[in-house]
Amino acid sequence: MPQTSKYAIEFKDRVYVAGRTDYPDRVDISGIASSTARTVSWTSGNKFILFEQEDGGGGITGLAKVPSYVLVFKKRTLKRYDGSSAYPEDMINQGAPSQEAIVISKGLCWWVNENGAWVTQGGEPQKISTFSVDRIIKSCSAENLVNVSSGTDEEHIFWSFPSVTIDGETYTNVVLKYNIAQNTWDARQYPTHHRVYAKYVDSDENVFTVFGDDDGFVKKLDVGYTDSGKAIPYTLETQDMDFGLRMFQKEINRMAVITENVSKGSLLWRNRHQSEDWQPVGKISEEVQEFKCKLKGNYFNFKVSESVSTGQATIHGFEFPESGIKVLDNVK
Repeated sequence: MPQTSKYAIEFKDRVYVAGRTDYPDRVDISGIASSTARTVSWTSGNKFILFEQEDGGGGITGLAKVPSYVLVFKKRTLKRYDGSSAYPEDMINQGAPSQEAIVISKGLCWWVNENGAWVTQGGEPQKISTFSVDRIIKSCSAENLVNVSSGTDEEHIFWSFPSVTIDGETYTNVVLKYNIAQNTWDARQYPTHHRVYAKYVDSDENVFTVFGDDDGFVKKLDVGYTDSGKAIPYTLETQDMDFGLRMFQKEINRMAVITENVSKGSLLWRNRHQSEDWQPVGKISEEVQEFKCKLKGNYFNFKVSESVSTGQATIHGFEFPESGIKVLDNVK
């Protein structure tokens, strides 16, 4: 194999390698595999392609394949090759920061970059990330984006980020989970950073998605109700609630939180968008938890947080009786 190559993939009985330090735009292609010895040659029948050094895309950062094409990713562009043509005129200006940012599922190629999350079957990529997901991805530093990892269970795509910063708050070990069939997203946070994903089949033929983390452990993903025996923390934060017109101040004197499987949750509130502005309202210990309070603001955010080890907690909603909200008409 050509020296210093970082990436390798098989396509149509040949091996493709790239990522050389001496030729960062070059893909080396082996000879056709022997049907008997099951080996390939790098000196007979081999060839190479230089993928448009002048395209401004940077060096090759990863290889993937979908039906009919090898996909060659650079930092800022994407190329395709069908075994005979490299389509030099087909320059797509969406690349990938690393090989680990790319994953194949259901015959499609999925990846993230500094502009969002994408999918392709070999042609023009389609953007799948929403505005909120874009905010999370774009908040990731260039250094952390290079360290993103990706995986799939054939129903979801996972992208793991070392850390992201949203509205001044930094969150570590964030995983964006995309539901392929429903075209929906979840954002999750784990105790450690997921560095690599794989499928695992146990002795009973059960199939699991596993990950290797930055502590050196291999674990099953989303199995059980604890993280290695520890309770799982969660947080739910509401949108801004202005109860009519934001120009008027209001005072909330009475409210309730409706939940299931929440026994020691905390309710917090704020009327500004700074992380240090969260203030406690009280504890949640009943399924219908009422609070007598005195909260003033033009708008309100609420947050429920807890750590659970007994199954999924459910927050049905917040209730504000009409008599519990007073409009102050900006009286301080």
